[in-house]
Amino acid sequence: MVAGQNITVTWPSAFTYSGQVYSNVSMTYGASGTDTTATISNTTGSGQTFQAVWSGTTVLTINVPTSSWTTPIVATNKVIITIVSTPETNPSSAGSQTISLATSAGDTGTLAVPIVASSPSAVVAVSATVLPIITFSNDHNSVGFGNLSYTAATYANSGATGSTTDTTAHTLTIVTNAPSGYSLTYNGANPTSGSNHIPTANGTTTIASSASGTPGTEQFAISATAPTTGTIASGYANVGSSSDAWKFVPSAATALASSTGPAASDAIAMHYLANIAGSTPVGSYTTSITYIATGNF
Repeated sequence: MVAGQNITVTWPSAFTYSGQVYSNVSMTYGASGTDTTATISNTTGSGQTFQAVWSGTTVLTINVPTSSWTTPIVATNKVIITIVSTPETNPSSAGSQTISLATSAGDTGTLAVPIVASSPSAVVAVSATVLPIITFSNDHNSVGFGNLSYTAATYANSGATGSTTDTTAHTLTIVTNAPSGYSLTYNGANPTSGSNHIPTANGTTTIASSASGTPGTEQFAISATAPTTGTIASGYANVGSSSDAWKFVPSAATALASSTGPAASDAIAMHYLANIAGSTPVGSYTTSITYIATGNF
């Protein structure tokens, strides 16, 4: 092609291209079809500036540069014309439509486009079901205090050796898609050795705003760190400071944590605290605590 020639693309009248403008057109060409990028304008120019003109709603004419065309389209080149499809309306009836192409140099060509009707044979219905999900895991099922002291608080750890500083003993993790979230409860007795308990009366221990409770006094309590989604029940929040709250209600299903919506992965770090008196009876004290997570579907 030489300066002053053009390329014309004509769609059948069943197509509508109302609202198309020159800036909706792009074009590349060359041996591979993408070697040279044309500059599309509403007027012709020199260099690589092509003019794109819409006639009516179905004819596009691309005029080549009028002078100083630095990279002409030659016979062996591929030409790729792209238009923005937003203003396009396809034919309403099914069938094959033919788009024609011509150049003022005498080249012609056609492109058949199938239009598929919206019918059962052309529509694919996709379905899927998400079942109720709740998983509950515990990374350690055995923790311990080691040797207790009447002069300082002791904290349980996963190695069962005990610690003089507050530490995570194990972590509970809850995953659920329950619309109303989950409820986590615990149920277990105070540590027992024969007929002896810590505390002695096997009663509730409540330690508010204290990192260590009261050394020299029999106490057994738990606390938990807040998960990403849910919240810890009042009296159990472990915040890693002197504002920690510790509590234990023996032998009764007791709320520990909950959420009001789905939880992708709520990790709850569990902490255990024990204090004894100088008169606490000698013995090996043990207990088992059951944690239950329930999805609120």
